Amino acid sequence: MNKRLVLCTLLGLVFGVVCWGLISAKDPLVSTSTAFAVILGRTVMGFGLGISRLQLRWWLHALVLGVIFSLPLAAFFVEAPQMGIGIAFAIVVLGAVYALVIEMVATLVFKVGPGTRG
Repeated sequence: MNKRLVLCTLLGLVFGVVCWGLISAKDPLVSTSTAFAVILGRTVMGFGLGISRLQLRWWLHALVLGVIFSLPLAAFFVEAPQMGIGIAFAIVVLGAVYALVIEMVATLVFKVGPGTRG
């Protein structure tokens, strides 16, 4: 099994739970479908980071894919009247931050950078 893919996906899942917790702090009545969307969105982001073969520096790889994978989740929250554009912007920014941390752990700690098989 590809070590990078598993590592990035698991870290994406962890950050999905963190992101859900941050959203729940703002609105304690977060629906189950919202929680599922947030956790799944971040897990898919981790999977995308793990499977990507883009030959970019690790930090640029993280920023590009973190923003791309956060846009659908942010669009989900733009339509929510109680959340609005502020939470959508925060989701994109945090997606880039989470992706940076995932890439940092995978590339610098475990030495399995983008485009490598670990």
